[in-house]
Amino acid sequence: MAQPSLNGPCPCGSGKKYKRCCGAQAKSDERTQALRQLVGATLQAYEQGDLTRAERLIGQALTLAPNDPGLLGIKGMTLFRLGRLDAANACISRAIEINPKDSRLWNFRGQVQARLRRNEGYVEAERAFGHAVELDPSFAEAWHNLGQVQLSTAKPYEAIESFRQALRRAPDERDSYVHLALAHYLMHELPDARAAIERAVALGLDATQAALLQALLLRAEGRIAEADALRARTTVADTPGPGHVGLLREIGQIELLAGNMAEAVYWLKQAQAAAPDDEMIYYHLSSACKFSATERDLVANMERLAGVAKEPARHRLEFALGKAYADLGEHNRAFQHYKTGNDLVRATVPFDATAFRAETEAIIARRRGHDTAPGSDSPLPVLIVGTPRSGTSLVEQIISSHSQAAGAGELDFWGRIAGTPDGYSQAQRQRLAEDYLAILRRHAPGALRITDKQPLNYQCLDTILSVFPNARIVHCQRHPIDACLSIYFQLFDRSQAYKWDEAGLVVFYEAYQRLMAHWRAVLPPENLYELRYEKLVDDLEGESRRLMTFLGLAWEPGQLEFYKQTRSVFTPSKWQVRQPIYTTSKARWRRYEKHLGPLLELLRYAPD
Repeated sequence: MAQPSLNGPCPCGSGKKYKRCCGAQAKSDERTQALRQLVGATLQAYEQGDLTRAERLIGQALTLAPNDPGLLGIKGMTLFRLGRLDAANACISRAIEINPKDSRLWNFRGQVQARLRRNEGYVEAERAFGHAVELDPSFAEAWHNLGQVQLSTAKPYEAIESFRQALRRAPDERDSYVHLALAHYLMHELPDARAAIERAVALGLDATQAALLQALLLRAEGRIAEADALRARTTVADTPGPGHVGLLREIGQIELLAGNMAEAVYWLKQAQAAAPDDEMIYYHLSSACKFSATERDLVANMERLAGVAKEPARHRLEFALGKAYADLGEHNRAFQHYKTGNDLVRATVPFDATAFRAETEAIIARRRGHDTAPGSDSPLPVLIVGTPRSGTSLVEQIISSHSQAAGAGELDFWGRIAGTPDGYSQAQRQRLAEDYLAILRRHAPGALRITDKQPLNYQCLDTILSVFPNARIVHCQRHPIDACLSIYFQLFDRSQAYKWDEAGLVVFYEAYQRLMAHWRAVLPPENLYELRYEKLVDDLEGESRRLMTFLGLAWEPGQLEFYKQTRSVFTPSKWQVRQPIYTTSKARWRRYEKHLGPLLELLRYAPD
């Protein structure tokens, strides 16, 4: 039979032209078949690791269906594996715009964000994985990924729950058991950690990985000789297998979070010997150790890598080099590396100073809500606030070393609360109070005071006191340039957009001072205690006695040895709070004075 004319009548008798009836369907069927073949070939190439071919094929598929979110997702993950992270992120973001209810796309987005922002907060990654499991609670992979991000960002309680959720849906996933074990270890729950490792071994965990984890637990259990013997037999530097370096690095990071600095250095140096070009190892090492002349070869290797690294590896190495040269006393060289690292991030993270100031003014203008019923009269919460790097970790350690107090680390509870104090009903306040108290008590059910040392809670003190009128607020203050310089030297989450240059830090600090002046004027003075970092360092006993009086607890002599605590510390001050009180951070800014530029404007806020 002859092919019907495109402009002729359709043989089906519809009265339409062939090209607008059955001819269109035939063309559509051909297109669908071609698309299926291209997608199948793409997935095959992807699975085989032929990513260049996969990218070419999925590009051809997208010419047939340019707005198909599934195809955009496949392209995004192909680009992700090729290391083109910004392009991958753009592709997956476009797919989510088209289909925001696809949990797989949110899982993809989380993976890309986690790689893009490694060790910089993972805020977007955690949000993406959380959205994926909200859309599909049965999504085991997304639960596992969420747990990994939570573990990496020092949220072991949340990580344990996420890994358990993953294992309920995929009970034979040994990697979830491995990371569940690490989360339990971080919480000092050694029997649970051992049970998780044993389950992973039963599921076929690699013998080397099993030995590394067993050695970790043996040392924690005090079986040092056994642990050291096992470590001596388990070397991976010469022939690292799949996953070995990653596990060494993860164990090092976990020991770093746990405050076991010597152990963190051991594990990270093992990882560095096996993977000398992994920039994340050097970044973690810079947090775990104080560099000395014996590490010159290590520093030279970091310099070599920084010279050829691309973003985002480059800026991580620059921050690590800044720390190394600061430790070595080469302050000019240190500052240049810190500046390069900050400049690299600032190039992709803008800061709107006008909007930031307006946000502060909006907080000042809002009603306090003091005339409404509170959520709870509990005196349990102690909020330690101030600028980042103002001594909040030190204060938390001193308080939590008291027999009737505990520290909950930096919680993001209040930062997620929307609305103004007078916008909540009494029932909502009570629910907020119940939720927050449950989080605090998870850390120490029998404590009389539990700290939350999220410094930026200073932005919502009105909301906090409207829910907990008996909460104590400890406001930590440090010399303004020392505080801002320390912020500048830290690799924070990119959501802290102000911190990547000196001008932004000045705007931030001025707004902070304005808001704290407002709180002093409107909040009950009995709720607020002002503590100066420099005075605390000079007179630890006297200042800590006064602090505990404010908290309604009797001072204990053991608080002078706060650094002997075994609790994990989940902040950039991990190394410092494991040392006796030190004064080297006082007037640190003078070593860098010639580089400070706009920061010198903040001297007007310095104490007399």
